[in-house]
Amino acid sequence: MTEHLNRQWYERNTGQIVTKVQCQVFHPVKRWMAATLDGMVEGTGAVFEAKFMLPWSFSEEVAAGKHMAQLQHNMWVVASKTAVLSIITVAVNGWR
Repeated sequence: MTEHLNRQWYERNTGQIVTKVQCQVFHPVKRWMAATLDGMVEGTGAVFEAKFMLPWSFSEEVAAGKHMAQLQHNMWVVASKTAVLSIITVAVNGWR
C-alpha cells in the first residue's frame, strides 16, 4: 500500500525518476530466476526497493540486513551494480 507514496517521496526528494514499477523480469541466461521490481532508478540503473517499517522496530542496520538478500537477488536478475532501499516509517512523539 505504501509503495506508491514511497516512490513519490523518493522522486520528489532526489530528482530521480523510478521506472519499471511492478515489472516482472527474468535473468537473461538463468531463466528460472525472476523478480518483481518495485522499480528501477532511470538515471542510474539502480534497483529500487520500497519498504515500510514501524518506528519501534526500525534501525538502518536491521533494515539493511533484513532486505539485503532481496536487493542482491533483484540486482543479479537485472545485472545492476547498485540498489536503492527507500524506507518510510512514522515518527512517534509519544502518546497524546
